Amino acid sequence: MGYLIYPLVVTLAVGLYAFTSSHGVSLASGAFGVVLLGALLIAVFEQLLPYQLKWRPRPQDIKDDLLYTALIQIAMPRLLGFMVVLYLADRIGQAAPLAGIWPHEWPIAAQACLLIISADFMRYWLHRLSHETSLLWRLHAVHHSTDRLYWLNTSRFHPFEKILQFTLDSLPFILMGVDPQVIGYWFVLYSVNGFFQHSNIRLSFGPLSGIFSTAEMHRWHHSRIPAESNSNYANVFILWDRLFGTYFRPAREVGTLGLLNPDYPMGIVQQMKAPFVGELYRQNATPQQQKND
Repeated sequence: MGYLIYPLVVTLAVGLYAFTSSHGVSLASGAFGVVLLGALLIAVFEQLLPYQLKWRPRPQDIKDDLLYTALIQIAMPRLLGFMVVLYLADRIGQAAPLAGIWPHEWPIAAQACLLIISADFMRYWLHRLSHETSLLWRLHAVHHSTDRLYWLNTSRFHPFEKILQFTLDSLPFILMGVDPQVIGYWFVLYSVNGFFQHSNIRLSFGPLSGIFSTAEMHRWHHSRIPAESNSNYANVFILWDRLFGTYFRPAREVGTLGLLNPDYPMGIVQQMKAPFVGELYRQNATPQQQKND
């Protein structure tokens, strides 16, 4: 069963979005509903097939991550992203200033593939720079603060980082007048795949792990050891890590997760302030990041 969960849920999510977006359902509602369904299915499978019992969340983890999900993932970028980004894309349309760059005449499926590959490529480099530069690491450290992985803590991001992500993977395509239905495919795929990356499910990905950035690779990205966590940056396609030399998959289980500083604050209010506290940054920065400070 472990081999089927990932491809079935992802295929279901993308397929349902394709159906709803072609049958009069608002793109924002359809995309958001599909992502919610994917998240709920993943949560159920975590209970049925846990990968690490010790990674099951504490009550405070759930409380904090629910707040992150409600405020950072839904209220700010996902709900506003689905509504505002898709609204802007719809209003601007092919009158966009860079409309001539995008192949609007291609079938929707082909455009979706091109957008997903392009956006994921940009996300790879933003994520990598977030580990290699001091300013971005201050923000990104919030995401690495958790010492256990489960589906809900994919939401643990500082709002400034989420704004940067959405600006990078949405604004360029709006300026090119990409059909909002096409942009919706990206939102659905990276959201559902992100829940899987952080999931505490005993999954078997088989050959898919050579193409997609699955939980098998992403768990190493959350290792407390910088030499291990500074790898596997891809959001959807692990091929970027293979191509640019940041792929890491040893033949053993990942060890301790989290940051170098075990006293890094875990509450959402404290983590909103953490990037601006110099001492916290220095305790979690690698020598390379400190050099670039």
